[in-house]
Amino acid sequence: MTPLKPWTVMVYLAADNNLDNFAVDSLKQMKAAATDSINVVAQFYTVPKNSTKRYLFRQQ
Repeated sequence: MTPLKPWTVMVYLAADNNLDNFAVDSLKQMKAAATDSINVVAQFYTVPKNSTKRYLFRQQ
């Protein structure tokens, strides 16, 4: 069983406009912030033709 982490950061990004490329950059920064003591979870929504994506970032 995986040990519990003391922190979980959950983010919802709605990038259904011309700023979606900045949201992708934000996801990359969140991935870099994941550590062995922090869960980083993100839900990302972009233009209606794409589906909503969910990410769990883990320490590399």
